Amino acid sequence: MVDEEGASYFTPELITKLSPGSLSELATKVKQALTALSRRCADVSREDAERLNKEALDIIRHLVAITREGEERRSEFLKNALQVMAFVVAYITFALAVFGRGEALGTIGHVVTFLLCVSAAAFVFAAGVVLVYLFQHTFDLPYVLFTPKLGNSWKWFYYGAIDPETPDGFFPWKGYYDAYIPLYAQDLVRYVENFTTQTTQQQLRQNLQQLFLLIEHLRYIYHFEQQLAHVAIYGLLFVLAFIAGGVLVFVVRFAAGG
Repeated sequence: MVDEEGASYFTPELITKLSPGSLSELATKVKQALTALSRRCADVSREDAERLNKEALDIIRHLVAITREGEERRSEFLKNALQVMAFVVAYITFALAVFGRGEALGTIGHVVTFLLCVSAAAFVFAAGVVLVYLFQHTFDLPYVLFTPKLGNSWKWFYYGAIDPETPDGFFPWKGYYDAYIPLYAQDLVRYVENFTTQTTQQQLRQNLQQLFLLIEHLRYIYHFEQQLAHVAIYGLLFVLAFIAGGVLVFVVRFAAGG
């Protein structure tokens, strides 16, 4: 089966952040946790393991579905923000094209200037949503970056199934395929061997590890969605307040002039 040495669960990124003592302590804790998980699943009877496997797979399907929905809602924030930015750019271009060659007179000039200010405020907050989304997208989840085998079981995800030395990237370099193909073949053989020889209890262990990962991943998705919602709501409230203030000033000046 897959290597279960505690130290092998840690990536160079984590090693550079930890002292030798803390790394050793964490490696021991990870190994203990995974060993306890394997032993607990091994103690389950075959009949109970089959029942629990079915239940775990049902929950995994449910979590995958609601995770996809959460990701789609996050994507909607990005899509709407980009649309706002595009609209603002189009309006500013139009306003400069129409009024840029000469000073707009009277009320029209004030309205155009005011709308330009509103557009600029909306653009800033829309850009804020885009930046938050990009920061979230590039955030390295701790259970993937630092301890990939702790978060992802070999059965379900490439972190636990593909040799990290297997080349990747957009542009194949010289010798890319010579290095890639043998490692891919070795990973395939090892994966098939693990998959076809695992017992029902070992299947349960893999499914439960993946199930818990999805639960934790969903927590991040909801937290990220809330961050985007807060930026969008605060931005909308600011723009509305800005519009209300501008209208109030216009009404007061109009009344005073009248």
